[in-house]
Amino acid sequence: ILSAAVAIGTQLLDGFWDVRPERYLLWYILPLGFDAAVVAALAVVVQCLSPHKIAGLGVMLLYLIVRIAGHSAGLDHSLLLFGEVPTFAYSDMNGAGTFWKGAWWFRLHWAAWAGLLLLVAHLLWARGAETPLRSRMALAVGRLRGRAAAVAAGFMLAIAGSGSWIFYNTDVLNVFTTGEENERFAADYERQFLPFEAIAQPTITATRLDVDLYPEERRVEVSGRYELTNLSGELVSEIHVRLSDLELELCRLQISGGRLTQDYRDFGYRIYRLERPMAPLEKRELTFATRRWPRGFRNNREDTNVVGNGIFLNNLQLTPVIGMDRLGLLEEPSQRRRLGLTERLRPPPVDDPAVANRALVGGGWMSADIRITTTAGQTPIGPGKRVSDAIVNGRRTARFVSAAPILNFYSVQSARYVETHRMHRGTHLFSVYYHPGHRWNVDRMLEALQAGLDYFESNFGPYPLRQIRIVEFPAYAGFAQSFSGTVPVSELIAFAADPRDQRGRDYVTFLAAHELAHQWWLHQVAPANVRGGTMLVETLAQYSALMVMRRLYGDFSVRRFLRRELDEYLRSRSFEPGQEQPLASVENQQYIHYHKGALAMYLLERRLGEAAVNRALARLLRAYRFRGPPFPRSMDLVALLQEEATTLAQLATITDLLERITIYDFKLVAAKVSGRTDGRWDVIATIDAHKFYAGGRDFEKEAPLAEPVELGLFTADPDTPAFALRNVEFMGLRPLRSGLQRLRFVTTRKPTHIGVDPYYFYIDRDPSDNVKTVPEADQTRALP
Repeated sequence: ILSAAVAIGTQLLDGFWDVRPERYLLWYILPLGFDAAVVAALAVVVQCLSPHKIAGLGVMLLYLIVRIAGHSAGLDHSLLLFGEVPTFAYSDMNGAGTFWKGAWWFRLHWAAWAGLLLLVAHLLWARGAETPLRSRMALAVGRLRGRAAAVAAGFMLAIAGSGSWIFYNTDVLNVFTTGEENERFAADYERQFLPFEAIAQPTITATRLDVDLYPEERRVEVSGRYELTNLSGELVSEIHVRLSDLELELCRLQISGGRLTQDYRDFGYRIYRLERPMAPLEKRELTFATRRWPRGFRNNREDTNVVGNGIFLNNLQLTPVIGMDRLGLLEEPSQRRRLGLTERLRPPPVDDPAVANRALVGGGWMSADIRITTTAGQTPIGPGKRVSDAIVNGRRTARFVSAAPILNFYSVQSARYVETHRMHRGTHLFSVYYHPGHRWNVDRMLEALQAGLDYFESNFGPYPLRQIRIVEFPAYAGFAQSFSGTVPVSELIAFAADPRDQRGRDYVTFLAAHELAHQWWLHQVAPANVRGGTMLVETLAQYSALMVMRRLYGDFSVRRFLRRELDEYLRSRSFEPGQEQPLASVENQQYIHYHKGALAMYLLERRLGEAAVNRALARLLRAYRFRGPPFPRSMDLVALLQEEATTLAQLATITDLLERITIYDFKLVAAKVSGRTDGRWDVIATIDAHKFYAGGRDFEKEAPLAEPVELGLFTADPDTPAFALRNVEFMGLRPLRSGLQRLRFVTTRKPTHIGVDPYYFYIDRDPSDNVKTVPEADQTRALP
């Protein structure tokens, strides 16, 4: 109750008045209080049976340790740990859905056990003088008659009944597996099917789907047709079809001219032999039907994608996949070693032309024609232009047709949405679909889309669609994702974010700009599935969003984003389980392509110039827009940037930022400000500067530093949210070399803070010593 009161007080202090105390009661106080009461009942029994209260406390401590560590010991089923209840997330859009039912069945089960234990404690309780346990047990047997026996029988009946119902739901209607079993399954899957990765397969070049959503039943039925085209340049004699998500049931599947020869049913993997091999550019048809229908409740890992309000499914969760890839395979080196696998699964080298025919995401370009039907009170949303929308017999059907090529990577959503839209320049329709009551940041998102579209079209190239949708989904997951023309965003992040409390960072605008940028960097330029591939997706989206932020707020605001990216990069690289790679060879390491990528591209823009970097990106877009195979690689972008360089220093910067692991160490050692007789101020900054090249694990080598670096003189602390352009007395480049050096300035206003690389353009191993407050004693004015 106290923690709920503190949480409510925090909301009120933050100016949020829609507190909903009944939700705290129903979804926090009541369940946690109930669980605490069950554990308290166990504690009473333990104390009743223990020879001393200290021993009883020791037993309860051991119990709590087992509760915490039991899953690591293989006790994954909640029926194996007294008082254990499956957790579930709460969503404003969908509430607790049906997930609360399973949790309360477990609570009923443990409540029956608690009642039985309390009855045992009552029968064994010492009455009067202290009685040995053996004597009390004998007396308890005699007391177990009449009403006590009936109560005990009732509790045991409740235990048996609830336990049976739980087992039926978790182990019969659903498949229960332990964490260890899941790991072994993934290892067996890799051993069996990864060798098929290199087999040439056709590409899906057209998709037609009928998607029937039944939110009230948590059921999805799909029937579809693929046009398969052999773009491999080789003869294709067999087609591999698999289910990437085993929540999906494959009801039927047929391939023209194909015969099922191998069916690995447990793995959801099929191989069809073609009567006549597919020649290059030949087309075949594949038809299928699938079903996704979570029934009952589970012990863990509920299917939160199919819910009563807020269905969100991507194509991998709806339809079969062609060919083998590495999605879902084990990545953690220690897991792989323990299961007898090679320590790391590394993507192919960036300079291997043989693998440039495989796209990083989605397999390749296709057209889509998707009809989605849902309940009449919900809005169906799919990829492409909505060409029809009608309600018939209580069901709403909308048809979506792609107006430009899309990747085989798209989503389907349905919920009771409110829509706010805005027409931009009379040509582009921006829409935000959101849960009623979640209006807080909708206008901010629409403004970010406007600013982003204007910048990206004027600098990179045209947006091929006439609409872009931001669509909210429930808080069971907390991410945003960009599909062609559609950006699903969790209610947890941008919709519920408070932009006033971001330490000066407008996170909502940045997120919207980042996801919009993927409409260029992925959904027009799709990279090859090689090392460095994610640089062309996430790094370029980070850069694009930062440029929008700079247009809106200026360098001093971007500084706050860069500091966050720098902190995340430095923190994450220290936990790298394998070997850190240069940005142009990134192996899907998020701390590299997101955090380091943002820093590297922003500094590159500062050194080459915004126009030069954007020309290179525009040329990349023109060369590879909706193209492939072969698909572009990071080395193609590096080459275009090198062509834009006009000096040897710029070429060296490109190499340092993209093809090497370069770390700097700048430190403002001392700062002194003194007044002059003419009313101006003399400023002396003592700086220690170093540059290092890293490679491999824990390897660094110092390199000579001879580069211009930003120096800043400020009249306020640049780390405060109130810092603004008026506080910048001087900001400019000064040449730095390795070691200690002094730099002198003359200013018209008295600086209070001095910094080297104060806006965090560089990857500095310790950014906390870049800016120094000028001591009061050193801010004196000389007498005239």
